[in-house]
Amino acid sequence: MASTLEQVEITSTPEWVLPQQPKLDAVVPSHNIQDGSYFLLSDFQFYAGDNMPEQQYRHFAVQLTNTNAADNYSQLSFIFAPSYEQLKLHAVTVYRGGQALDKLTGAEHTIERVSASDQVFDGTMQLRLLLSDIRVGDVIDYSYSVIGNNPVFSGHFFHRRPMQWNVPIAQQMLRIVWQSNRPLQLQITPNSDDYHIEQLQRGQQHIYQLALTDTAGVALPDGVPDWYDPRAQLSFSDLATWHDVSRWGQTLFTDAIKPSQTVTDKANDLSAGTTSVPQRMVNALDFVQTQIRYLALEMGVNSHLPAAADMTLRHRFGDCKDKSALLVALLQAMNIKAYPVLVNTDIGERLNRHLPTGRAFNHAIVVVELDGQQIFVDPTIGVQKGALAQRHSPNYGYGLVLADDTESLVKMPASTTAQIDYKEMFDLRRGAGHAASYAVETRYLGGEAEKLRQRLATDGIAGLQQSYQDFFTEQYGDLSAQPLDVDDSDQGLAIRENYQFENPWQVNDKDKHRFFISENQIPLQLPKNRAPRPYALVYPQEVSGEITLKLNDDIDWSFANESQHEQNRFFDYRFDVSFDKDNSELLLNYRYQALAPYVPQQEFNDYLAAIERVADWSEYGIVSYPPAKAVTDTKPVKALGKKVITGLYVLLAIVLLSVAFVCGMVAKKRTRATVFYPTKLSHTVLFMWLTGGIYGVYWCYRNWCYWRKQQDQRQLRWLGLLLPIIYFPLTLQVAQQAKGYQWLLRISAVLTPLAVCALLWWDGQTSLFIGWLVLSLLMTPLVLAVNQLNWQQGIAVPGRWRFYHSLTALALLPGYLWWLAS
Repeated sequence: MASTLEQVEITSTPEWVLPQQPKLDAVVPSHNIQDGSYFLLSDFQFYAGDNMPEQQYRHFAVQLTNTNAADNYSQLSFIFAPSYEQLKLHAVTVYRGGQALDKLTGAEHTIERVSASDQVFDGTMQLRLLLSDIRVGDVIDYSYSVIGNNPVFSGHFFHRRPMQWNVPIAQQMLRIVWQSNRPLQLQITPNSDDYHIEQLQRGQQHIYQLALTDTAGVALPDGVPDWYDPRAQLSFSDLATWHDVSRWGQTLFTDAIKPSQTVTDKANDLSAGTTSVPQRMVNALDFVQTQIRYLALEMGVNSHLPAAADMTLRHRFGDCKDKSALLVALLQAMNIKAYPVLVNTDIGERLNRHLPTGRAFNHAIVVVELDGQQIFVDPTIGVQKGALAQRHSPNYGYGLVLADDTESLVKMPASTTAQIDYKEMFDLRRGAGHAASYAVETRYLGGEAEKLRQRLATDGIAGLQQSYQDFFTEQYGDLSAQPLDVDDSDQGLAIRENYQFENPWQVNDKDKHRFFISENQIPLQLPKNRAPRPYALVYPQEVSGEITLKLNDDIDWSFANESQHEQNRFFDYRFDVSFDKDNSELLLNYRYQALAPYVPQQEFNDYLAAIERVADWSEYGIVSYPPAKAVTDTKPVKALGKKVITGLYVLLAIVLLSVAFVCGMVAKKRTRATVFYPTKLSHTVLFMWLTGGIYGVYWCYRNWCYWRKQQDQRQLRWLGLLLPIIYFPLTLQVAQQAKGYQWLLRISAVLTPLAVCALLWWDGQTSLFIGWLVLSLLMTPLVLAVNQLNWQQGIAVPGRWRFYHSLTALALLPGYLWWLAS
């Protein structure tokens, strides 16, 4: 078939392909599709072998369910690298109303260069077919082949194809025709037991095929680590081990890392003035990081083949592999052992679970052997400073060292250098409702310093200051700010900020002034999606913070000292509050350290629980209450009236109690001699409550005197006033004579003195209320036993409410009611 497209051939479907037909009557799962497109067919077939170009056949059929899908598929895009690949179109057909409409013949098109970024040029081209008359309800069916393989892979055959997408697929075919005696490894991840690969043998052809129907879409949740992908994938490779991959990689770098005279001269310049091997290494690293700009020319074999070190040095630009080759060459010229390392910045943490292939990597770094240790450095990071120990090494997981003795991947140590230290000071001494000043100094080390340097390089100091001002304006209102003071050195990056807030206090409907402080550096927030999944954490990171509030000393501020600590498998977090009352300064201290790079799915709920336990620590508020409103014409009068009423009540109570005492003494002289001092239980309890427990002391005192009199011993009346001392022997004496109360009296003998001591120690009205109730219950057995002893002697217990009882109650009841009301 003649082609009307430049650089593209239109041909029929290759004979080696197993044709697949889409099911045009498939039911659309409308709730699960995206952009109105439903994939009826995804067909990938590979044909490769010894001494033959690799062929990839691709066939798709998509049903368009809305105008968005019709807009998207009114043009089709095909990507290929013309330096080593050939694009062949086979068919573009629209199925509509039982008809098949050819859309390939006569289609308008454009061919344009594709670039991943302004710093990457890889020679990739894009053919864009512009289709006419595409409607909602159409099925777009198109197929094409890409023939050729990048010669940098030396004829090796390895690929990885997803079997699950974000959206559902009605029908899939994955097929490999391998015409070689070299073994081909196949791997399905993550759940290989759920799939069956059919294997066929046709002459010298080994055929592997996997047919799937109604494959559900699996969307990646937010917040997962870069390496996490639960969707099924098929991988295959003709390389057996990582050692084979390392040997292939070495052939790419061998010539590039040879130190030429130009490279050797530069290494001597960088070594001048120092005999320290680590310092010479840092000098070489600094030079490559900062003096060799990043620019990737990745056309053809240059996608993986680095430029020679002296060429990179001469041009002063290169990509990751070019800069790594130059750094290795410089270090080798300094007699420092160094090797290139291939890594994957996305799936490196799980790279060891993948098949050995040359396509497993997307980045190159360097490993240096220094003092018996391996040190991994990235020559593409241009914002590092300081000694090696202060430089952050990204967590790339597993890497492949291109050295003769490499047999497997190596697990690179995760960097622990990423720290933020800050001190904040709020000067609130002008008081609530007035202006306040705020000063903060923050020091960033390691990876945190590198992130901020990159931000400064992009936004500039002015842009950074504006973002800071916007943040504080939203939180505290109108403000003025001094220019940022930025100090960037080998010891880290420090930023000093100074602000003047017009009025940072918030006022509620009760005229209370509130001031809130937020801790903004610790990255602990509850994720919006609570579904269990692996969850990425900011790691490594350490935060040490101190926030000081200077308060006005005309208010009697009171704050409770606190110390909170949460440590688990994911983080260690400490929060402390202390108050210096003499200087009216409130101090908040924060200490945080991330302990893991991610949360495993099975521990996600434990992580959520830990976050909820510390959720309130990042916010702290203080309240300034309004002063009491003075009413000059009534307050002195009310105060005087209260004093007069109180004085009259006290005088009247003294008179009533005096009369009651005289009447009581007269009444007692007319009564019979008793064994102990008997009183009715209800009278005893009532007077204990009215007198705040004093009557209980008087009652015990009277019984103490009776007991001493029975023993013909000295009265020692003063000792009877010490209730905790005399209650125990008094109760035991009564227990020897009374019947039926022995065990209750023994319990009362022990617990009542303890309860009295507790009442003397406790503070607060609630404690006193509970204490008197307990004392009343504990003394009840003793009161009943005393009354029983008198009944046994034929002595009746006084039960009538007497006149002096009424006088006593009248004197004490108003004061007791006032106490309850207060």
